[in-house]
Amino acid sequence: MTVRQMINLGLINSLLILATLSSAGAGEVINLGPEKCKHGLLFQPNGPFAVMLFCEDALADHIGIIYYRAMGLPLDGRWSLTDRFWQQEGWGADVTALAWDNTGKYLIVTTSSIYGSGAVYCLDLMNRKARRLFPQKKYEKEMERIKGVCQAKIASLDEKTQTVDISFDDCDLKTQVHVRFEY
Repeated sequence: MTVRQMINLGLINSLLILATLSSAGAGEVINLGPEKCKHGLLFQPNGPFAVMLFCEDALADHIGIIYYRAMGLPLDGRWSLTDRFWQQEGWGADVTALAWDNTGKYLIVTTSSIYGSGAVYCLDLMNRKARRLFPQKKYEKEMERIKGVCQAKIASLDEKTQTVDISFDDCDLKTQVHVRFEY
């Protein structure tokens, strides 16, 4: 088969995508940024999903969720054979870090406030629901401590207690605050 035939069949694009595939272990934090983001798919270690990373350099890193594996049925949760991509502006724009939990049910995402929402989200993957962990009214005390936040990163996940430790950098004061959230 010639290269032209492969391009016409879409095989070149498939091969390029396969060359950029990677995965991270459950609970492992993936920090993003200009030097860290690798455009392509990041597979969930214990489930049917993958994150599509869109590395846009100065325009930030963006993500979308793909139901990647074969479904075997017309519907699986809120996913269908013809609806396999999920992206929303709040959690999908200017992503600074992400981590799969060990159960395969959730993806924790932190965003920057430059091009994104500046919030921390817990994505319920099967049900396609995004829950904002921060900011929330119940964390008002923590919010007072981190008024000048310019970046949030996932420090760790604890699946036993279903909590995530988020590190907030205050760029004006050059300090860091850690806050633990239930997800």
